[in-house]
Amino acid sequence: MEMELDRYHAVIHLRTPEPTQGYHTDRIRNEPAELAAELDGRIAEARANHPRRFLVEPEADFTAKASHALELIREVMPSCCASLMG
Repeated sequence: MEMELDRYHAVIHLRTPEPTQGYHTDRIRNEPAELAAELDGRIAEARANHPRRFLVEPEADFTAKASHALELIREVMPSCCASLMG
């Protein structure tokens, strides 16, 4: 597991919302909410020991959630690549 975690400079986990928080299915997100919650938990557990693990909790406005994720990406981006973020 240590070798697997070492492959990633950082882990940014966008948590899956509950049905009451706006979870919905579409052609891309096609699993039911119960399965999505189970998968989300398994992903969280698998990456729990990464030293630079960040969680982005569900928000009513997905744009706000995506903005938060982009802020985290900018913060953890290695200096050699930071210029790519503009």
